[in-house]
Amino acid sequence: MGYAIKLLALARKDKDGVEARVHPALVPRGELLANVDGVVNAIQVEGDLVGRVLFQGPGAGPQPTSSAIIANVIDAAQSIAAARAGRGPDRLALRPVCPCV
Repeated sequence: MGYAIKLLALARKDKDGVEARVHPALVPRGELLANVDGVVNAIQVEGDLVGRVLFQGPGAGPQPTSSAIIANVIDAAQSIAAARAGRGPDRLALRPVCPCV
């Protein structure tokens, strides 16, 4: 039918905090995320300046995983944001996780 079934973990920042959820979803075959298969994990990030970016890597074993890569990207982004706001990363406010409806 032109879709792949993928287990997605989604997070989105809004005015009240962060909305986070995990569920199976139909992803159109034309999307890069639909073609991530086997033991490979992927993270797709969407930014104002870069648009959609997909990070992928082995999901198990001694090689770096995509979750480790995205953790590094998040740490770098927080450091950049903190520097622009004139505060250190240790003083970044945590956002509450909003209940999903």
